[in-house]
This record gives sequence, C-alpha cells and structure tokens, in this order.
Amino acid sequence: MEAHRAVILDPRDPAVRDAARKNGVSDQWLEAAVRSPAHALVKEFGLALPLHPEFRTLPMAYYIPSLSPVLSTLGDSHELMEHGMFPEAETLRAPLSYLAGLLSGGNREVVAAVLAKLVALRAFMRARNLGQPIDPGVLERAGLTEAAAVRLYRLFTIGGYDERNVIPSQQREEQDPYTRKGRAASGS
Repeated sequence: MEAHRAVILDPRDPAVRDAARKNGVSDQWLEAAVRSPAHALVKEFGLALPLHPEFRTLPMAYYIPSLSPVLSTLGDSHELMEHGMFPEAETLRAPLSYLAGLLSGGNREVVAAVLAKLVALRAFMRARNLGQPIDPGVLERAGLTEAAAVRLYRLFTIGGYDERNVIPSQQREEQDPYTRKGRAASGS
C-alpha cells in the first residue's frame, strides 16, 4: 500500500516540477496539481487509501472509508444509541476486515488509523459547531492538529467544486498540434 501511495509525488517539490516541465506538463497543470486536494488526502493526511490492485493493474483510484451515521433513538431524550456518540471502528456497518482487504492489502491497522482520524474530526467539529467543550486530546490522539481538522472539514463539507475538483481548462491553442498528437510536422 505504501508503494502505491508513493506513486503520488509532491507537486510543490522543485525537482518534480522541473521533471514535469521537461516532459511537457504545462505550468497550468502544475498549479492545478498544487491546488488539488489529492496530495493532501493521500500523502499529507493519509486518509485516502488505494483501491486493492486486481489482475496486476495499478488503478489510480483512492477512497476514504466512510463512517457509519450517528444513530439515535426517537424518544423524549433523543439519546444516542448503544455505541455512544460515534461508533467504534469494530462496530461500523462495513466490517474493518472487509475495508482492509479492499483498501489496504489486508492491513487492518491502516484502515483503523484512518477511521480514528475521521471519528476525531467528526467529534472535534461537532463540539466546535455546537459550542460544547472540546477534548484537547481528541485530535492529538488521531495525529491531527486543529488547523488540519478545520482544513479537512472545509474540504469534506463546505468547500466548493473548484476546491475539490481542480482541473485546468484545456488550452489547445497554446500547444503545437503536431507535438500534441505525437508526430512530426509534414515535410520534416
């Protein structure tokens, strides 16, 4: 799984940018890569996990495991159900072993760590949004900072389309059509 994640390079790294330019990647695409959330979700926060490769392929598909919804009983007190405020990783609707086989080559600890970050983010933002006391260690135990939690919250919930999907417009008029098609100009 780590080898799969290593395929994603840091678009801010000058060596990566220089190599990309030498291979014909435009500055427009490089800037889009910097603004894209892919590097942050895959490498910086480690939340996006690669889909298990099948038939010796290396799909560039990364997924963030989902949490079960917060369930409550309908009644006078609107109490949260059996597992407390948020379900534990072992009690999610999708079994941990299933998610591990699908997303981390069977490594349950990797998926459990991602789910712990997501639960910590959910608990932190819920307390913050409701004006409740915030457990100072909830993010720290999951390996997140308050700034990271706010950034992830924005990306997951209120970030706009342009923040989540950073794709530059195609500028065919700026590219040599013969180079783009991979052949030499006629008469050359």
